[in-house]
Amino acid sequence: MKTNAHWRIAAFSLPELLVVVAVICVLAVVVVSGPLDKAKTKANRISCVGRHKQLGTAFRIFDSDNGGKNPLEVRTNDFGVPNPSVTRTYPPGWKYSGPTNAYILKSGAIGSQVDSTNAAAWQVAQAMWHQLQSPKLLLCPSDRERVTSSRTTDFNALAGAPGVMTTASFGHADNQNRALSYAFGVAGDQSRPLGVLVMDRNVNNVGLAGASVASNVALTRTRAVMNHKLGPTQAVYVKGTQMHGLEGNLAFADGSVQQATAERLRQSFENAAKVYNTVTNQNEMLFP
Repeated sequence: MKTNAHWRIAAFSLPELLVVVAVICVLAVVVVSGPLDKAKTKANRISCVGRHKQLGTAFRIFDSDNGGKNPLEVRTNDFGVPNPSVTRTYPPGWKYSGPTNAYILKSGAIGSQVDSTNAAAWQVAQAMWHQLQSPKLLLCPSDRERVTSSRTTDFNALAGAPGVMTTASFGHADNQNRALSYAFGVAGDQSRPLGVLVMDRNVNNVGLAGASVASNVALTRTRAVMNHKLGPTQAVYVKGTQMHGLEGNLAFADGSVQQATAERLRQSFENAAKVYNTVTNQNEMLFP
């Protein structure tokens, strides 16, 4: 008996091959994207810590140049924005002749000056233009709701800064608070080193239970005292404003910077409230 053996070599059709390739690509993206996202998040957090340190340094230099006062505490035009003329050691390349009128004044503001009680967060940064040198420091790389760092390039034409205002200027109406990721301590200066000077803006007084509620977003364009007491109005990092999840960074008046959880945030304001209990606005923050 003769048997005929028929062999068929199985092969993918083109559509089947394309489907397999697509599935492999999707799996590769899923496998790789997780570690990459974590690495990017970590890098952004570290970069934000660096910005806090630079902002803290800018505040300290401003304090030294202005009788120990931060931009919201300057009381007299004896201190203010220096003009180009005489070389000083900081920042490199700038020349100053001596102080002119302050940009923000505690009281008695006239003309283009800003009264400290009405000052916006962006104006505090603008007042320190010659210490900061670049507005790019004012944007956290994880802050998705603010303008990109490539949009703002200078501090021109305000607070004694030279140059002409353009759409790339920090003080332009389309930028200002939109180009700022950080809240500033209203009463922060070197005389109270435990005070919070700079913090990520993703904070609100909504308590631990409210922190993860998506509709709870950061305080915006306002001043608020940060509540350190446990309860429904405790100051916490909020999910609704995406920066560092339910965490953030803090810069203190002594120049130190810490990465903070909600509990560390609370403890920081509690410490300042206890030590500086005679300062009514010690834990008041100005939000962009």
